[in-house]
Amino acid sequence: MTNAQGPKDKDHTAGANPAARGAGATPQPPRPKSLIAAAVMSWLGSVVLLFIGGTILASRQELLAGLEDQVGAGAAAAINGIGGFMVGTALVVIALSVFAFLGGKWAVWALILVAMVFILFCLIGVVTGAVAMLVPVLWTATAVVLYLLPPSGDWFRAHRSARLAR
Repeated sequence: MTNAQGPKDKDHTAGANPAARGAGATPQPPRPKSLIAAAVMSWLGSVVLLFIGGTILASRQELLAGLEDQVGAGAAAAINGIGGFMVGTALVVIALSVFAFLGGKWAVWALILVAMVFILFCLIGVVTGAVAMLVPVLWTATAVVLYLLPPSGDWFRAHRSARLAR
């Protein structure tokens, strides 16, 4: 029975109505909280990295103003490189974490690769005396672990099976 608003069945979305998906289609399980938390951590960490890198790029003239006599052109290139690397890395992580959130297991492996490089650079900072760099190391490592927890892995497998069954 239908009314002006649609079928009497309250659940009339294609994703939730088994008849709309087709016979024999398996329902997609909900995203696990570990995957949601990992994606949110990736997004938040990337926004912070984007802000820091953008601030470095925007204030590079002020950073070099008092050091022109002591440093050469290499310092300007280093500041541009560091700021650009931070902005670029943040944008890549945002894109990869969106793909991972949507079900791309390949994006998780790419995120892990980016995380390993990022952690390596942070640990170099820790060794040189910047102990505060342990915060992004722990943040990144936690996000990687959340992506790799069994509920996330099970969801990726189920998502892939459902996608292949279509």
